[in-house]
Amino acid sequence: MVPDVRKDKRYVEVHSDTRSEAAVPILSGDEVLGVLNFESRKVGYFQKTDLALLSFLASQLAIALKMVELDQRARRWQDRVAALNNLSRLGGGVAPRETVLRRVADAVRMTCGGHYAAVFQGDYEREELVLLAQSSAHPLNIATGARLKFGTGLLGKAFELGETVNVRDVRKEPMYLFKIPGVLSEVCIPIRVGDACVGILDAQAQNVGEFTDEEVMFLETVARSLAPTLQTSAAPAQ
Repeated sequence: MVPDVRKDKRYVEVHSDTRSEAAVPILSGDEVLGVLNFESRKVGYFQKTDLALLSFLASQLAIALKMVELDQRARRWQDRVAALNNLSRLGGGVAPRETVLRRVADAVRMTCGGHYAAVFQGDYEREELVLLAQSSAHPLNIATGARLKFGTGLLGKAFELGETVNVRDVRKEPMYLFKIPGVLSEVCIPIRVGDACVGILDAQAQNVGEFTDEEVMFLETVARSLAPTLQTSAAPAQ
């Protein structure tokens, strides 16, 4: 609570006639969801006796914001379940392989970050990852058929380890090589058949830390559904 904003260096002027201000954090446990802000043209308008009411209003807003968050999360899961159902129908031999992979890339992009998604297959003879399908929110000069050596970049690392690689901020990751404009986070999911890695499901987003544990779990489910589509021509040499 600031009785006279003209005497407080922290005040950022929005309205020239503002004289006093009260700012109350909107809290959910230890998490700060936002700030409830009040301004007045009168000096000393907000008193300590107002604090209980303002804090109560902030607590009610916290509940409302959490309800919205839960609703949005439920809607995202509904979208993902619907996408999985659609993909499972396509993967049953109903559609050509290229169509299935393209639809998978589209579904992953639209349900996880909305920026870029791709499917890569491992070519063990040439020891390279091959781009089979991709979906992008913006035009790209990367064509299907592009190749990347095993062990190169985040894609190659995930393929080599056979483990999910989730990078919250690619700007801090020197192994990030598959550069898509505007990308800040990337997750690479191995597509496995038994102990063999046959490909990578890649998703990239414009926000730092876009791929939560829930989204990674969804993507790993998609990757498992892709395994039968890739396994026939991607088996490692014996």
